[in-house]
Amino acid sequence: MKLSYQLRSTGGYAVLLVITLQLVSGFSALAQQNVLFFIADDLGVDYLRVYQEGSDFPNTPNIDALARDGILFRNAWANPVCSPTRATMLTGQYGFRTGIGTVVGSSRRNTDGIDPNTYTLPKALNDANAGYAHACAGKWHLDDESNGGVNNPNIMGFDYFAGFVNATGGESDFSNIYYNWQKTVNGSTTTVNNYMATENVDDAIGWIGEQQEPWFHWLAFFNPHTPFHKPPNELHSFDALSGTEEDIQENPIPYFKAMVEAMDTEMGRLINYLKETGQYENTTIVFLGDNGTTSQVVQPPFDANQAKGTLYEGGVNVPFIISGAAVANPNRQSEALVSAVDLFATGLELMGVDVSSVTPAGTTIDAQSLVPIVRNQTNAVREWVFTELFGLDANSDGKAIRNELYKLIRFDSGSEELYNLNQDPFETTNLLLGSLSNEAQTNYQTLTQQLDNLLDSGGVSDEPGENPENPAPRPPRRPRRPSTRTFGPASMAYPNPSRNIVTIELTNNASTNYTYTISDGSGQTQQRGKGQGDALSVDITDLDPGIYYLRVELPGETTTTRIVKE
Repeated sequence: MKLSYQLRSTGGYAVLLVITLQLVSGFSALAQQNVLFFIADDLGVDYLRVYQEGSDFPNTPNIDALARDGILFRNAWANPVCSPTRATMLTGQYGFRTGIGTVVGSSRRNTDGIDPNTYTLPKALNDANAGYAHACAGKWHLDDESNGGVNNPNIMGFDYFAGFVNATGGESDFSNIYYNWQKTVNGSTTTVNNYMATENVDDAIGWIGEQQEPWFHWLAFFNPHTPFHKPPNELHSFDALSGTEEDIQENPIPYFKAMVEAMDTEMGRLINYLKETGQYENTTIVFLGDNGTTSQVVQPPFDANQAKGTLYEGGVNVPFIISGAAVANPNRQSEALVSAVDLFATGLELMGVDVSSVTPAGTTIDAQSLVPIVRNQTNAVREWVFTELFGLDANSDGKAIRNELYKLIRFDSGSEELYNLNQDPFETTNLLLGSLSNEAQTNYQTLTQQLDNLLDSGGVSDEPGENPENPAPRPPRRPRRPSTRTFGPASMAYPNPSRNIVTIELTNNASTNYTYTISDGSGQTQQRGKGQGDALSVDITDLDPGIYYLRVELPGETTTTRIVKE
């Protein structure tokens, strides 16, 4: 923002006249306002009445009210599990850049905590001198012994942290974690017996009440993550539940619903505090689920095999609402493609910070600000949205990308799946197992190109970072998996994957003679041939299952397409 001034001397006094207010570099300044993030853990769209995608809804009057006072996003994506989603929100970067691809801190997985040198939202607020106090309460889940442990939330930039960090609790008493847990406040840890969601809101209210300047608060609930349990009766409507382990195992859904209601009740207590203290009208509130509902309780039409921990819609399509002060024309729904990663840029713009002005040189920011949608200035800020999972399981790890209609999943095992989400929103028919229509083929090629270009734009460095609190070198990170690039679209191959026949279709120079080569990942040629015209069928029955590269040479043009033999 640039202010132009004219100084005029009158009677020995300088009178300052503000002549113009200019908005530069396309950045729209907003009046200073408070920003509050609510994050639910393992809550998909199937359990919220405002989405109407399930059938058995808990009572969530406060979430419903946020939707009425704001914008409900129907096509919001997060990562399939919690730590990567939190990392994208915090950094504005996809996981292949930060190295966070699955749950941090569990001995069953090979994922380090977030690098303490990573640029974050609170660090950006500090660098911009934005005049905001900032704090985080609740679940952190980005720390381990290599990045400062209990000090990690503060190392990552937050002025104040009060909540649960993985380094203190582990999973030693996970069965009772909601009622008996290790709470860390700015690096100091004690045992707490208060219900976790209640304690989190107590901390948020206590901190907000001390602020004399605009504030940003990140409040991450553990609810409704397992273990399923019966929350305190005053927080939900399921008083009759016995709460016994046997009943929970046999009938988990009402316990899950009670946990959602408990979270909603505590959200309402904080919102009411903001109203009572005159802060609500100057606060923008974001509500987000960090991934889809867990398979034990996910509701039809979502499939239990396509829930949390998967790249299917049941794992990545999450509740996402922006409500309050910044919203123009509230009580609307948006079909825009949006991502959890976008909250980095959105939060900063809501607090008057231009991301490009504070981002360190050489740092790629993947986030797009949603403020133009919030202010009803545009219907979309993205043509495609991306998510990923790595370090969890060889059969589920992979990348996914979608545009308005189609979604491509590329598993690290080499297989691919393509869905028309407009006609098949719950992903029942993989189009790549049959003949593709011209529209599907065009979208497949476009999504492939976009995905390859994104993955080729740079990933996490293998060089260990240095911890400001503990200068010992961090262990080397897992390097990102190599990506493939598809050039074109001079040629297309379908079906892809295939077990036997692949058809090569030329979209340019259809009458020209050409040669083709199929090579494996090491570059060894497996097949070679010639063709003419607009199509050629190639028999790949004898190839071993895996990823291959189809190279088509035309006069003055060479294209390479990735194909998969099932």
